[in-house]
Amino acid sequence: MGKEETGKFKERKKLKKISLKNRLVRYRQIGNILVKYGFGIILERTHLFRVLKLHPHLFPPHLRGRIEEGGGETLSIPKRLRLICEELGPTFIKLGQILSTRPDLIPLPLIKEFEKLQDEVKPLKTEGIEKVIGEELGDSPEKLFSSFVIKPLASASISQVYRAKLKNGKEIVLKVQKPGITKVIDADLEILHNLASLIEKFIKEAAIYQPKRIVEEFEKSIKKELNFSLEARNIKRYSGNFAADETVYIPELYPELSTKKILALEYVRGIKVSEVEKLERLGLDRKEIALNGAKVVLKQIFVDGFFHADPHPGNILILKNGKICYLDFGIVGKLGEKRKGELTSLFDGFLHRDAERIVRTILAMGTVEENIDLRALRRETEEMIDEYYGVPLKEINLKEITNEEFGIMRKFKIKMTNQ
Repeated sequence: MGKEETGKFKERKKLKKISLKNRLVRYRQIGNILVKYGFGIILERTHLFRVLKLHPHLFPPHLRGRIEEGGGETLSIPKRLRLICEELGPTFIKLGQILSTRPDLIPLPLIKEFEKLQDEVKPLKTEGIEKVIGEELGDSPEKLFSSFVIKPLASASISQVYRAKLKNGKEIVLKVQKPGITKVIDADLEILHNLASLIEKFIKEAAIYQPKRIVEEFEKSIKKELNFSLEARNIKRYSGNFAADETVYIPELYPELSTKKILALEYVRGIKVSEVEKLERLGLDRKEIALNGAKVVLKQIFVDGFFHADPHPGNILILKNGKICYLDFGIVGKLGEKRKGELTSLFDGFLHRDAERIVRTILAMGTVEENIDLRALRRETEEMIDEYYGVPLKEINLKEITNEEFGIMRKFKIKMTNQ
């Protein structure tokens, strides 16, 4: 082995040591935060206390389980899990956000808590972002645009959004991926895979939540979100699906300024769908907007089989003309014809109070354990239907019904298959 090859080998060995050290530091950080919020039992039962050289008896009481708020009110388990995600940063915030859209994997109280996760973080210095723009687009923002606003419109865990103006005067927004974020997420994913395997191995009662499947699904989702070229394709597909719909507006994409790490879109002025008072001041009809919104959602799910999977108020604007404008197409859902038919069957069974049909559909949607109690499954389904007896159709929330049905599936360990 020559001197140059020997030097490269030593450098790789050094980097590997640094990487292992960094992973151990991250493991310990995760362990400490789990203990802080009262989940030290996970480390005990997976034997990670010993591996990570963490000793729960050394933690002061206030760090051994932060399960109370300032006023002495006990923090719920879902709230503690949300706080853990917030403290652990980008990967875990994204994990919580994505799980909040998966009633087939986690229970409703956890979904409602994870829906509160905010992705706003302290902005990264502009120099780092300008470097990404230069590497991806071949020149500095000053040369590419007639103007570039240094202060970001928004800063999330994965990217930052900036306003700019093209040489022809058109206003756009640039979504720019943060440098180094892929390495951070890859390292956390490795840890999550290991933790999920240990939990399934040593904590048998956690199997109902399918930890390994959750991490696998999350990895697929976040890696797609890290590739802005896929988001650009989603935007093109949405534009095509709603080209003839006068109630929907999809921002124009600028493919010549878009790459895997940069997304260039038309800058759209609008009002968040949650800002009701502003909508009323403009004289917009809230009922009409709500009706149009419902039609858009139903079209996405039951006609297109392609839907926006992160529709929080920050991602839906109402324009001055009343049109609904969707933003951020990084997370989408897809449904095949079979799954669309099954969902239709579920809702139809509910509307006609047909518990038998609902049970047949639920069983068809997933894999079932041999010892499943079908009688108990039918009874729970009938009880769910009875809860809504006499409730006017316009007051029925389809999302809540869907969540309850998926809750029944989890309870009876029916694992929904991907379709």
